[in-house]
Amino acid sequence: MSIASEISRLQTARNTIRGKMVDFGLGASTDKFDDLADEIDDIANRGAVSQTLDSTTQSYTVPAGYHNGAGSVQITTEETSATPTQATQIIVPTSGKVLSKVTVNPIPSNYGLITWDGSSLTVS
Repeated sequence: MSIASEISRLQTARNTIRGKMVDFGLGASTDKFDDLADEIDDIANRGAVSQTLDSTTQSYTVPAGYHNGAGSVQITTEETSATPTQATQIIVPTSGKVLSKVTVNPIPSNYGLITWDGSSLTVS
């Protein structure tokens, strides 16, 4: 391989690396190989990062760096139910969980039903 073709090959490789570093916001379009090597060396290895989201931790910012792909962001859901009462009810998830479903049961028979037929009320 000639010196000219070897220089061309290295310039192509540098430009490819430079372009990706600029895309990642980590390099400049004029960086030389040694600048690029320093910038790449400064990228932190975060390994596997994981976070569980819940009603208090509602978002997660993935830290800068590179990751091994084994991490995860997840939520722990729960289902609950409620039976109507005469008092106001506040339904909240268990600590560390997010409500995925709330079932409201039918009105208990001991509360009776009030119906209006247009002229009179009936309590049953």
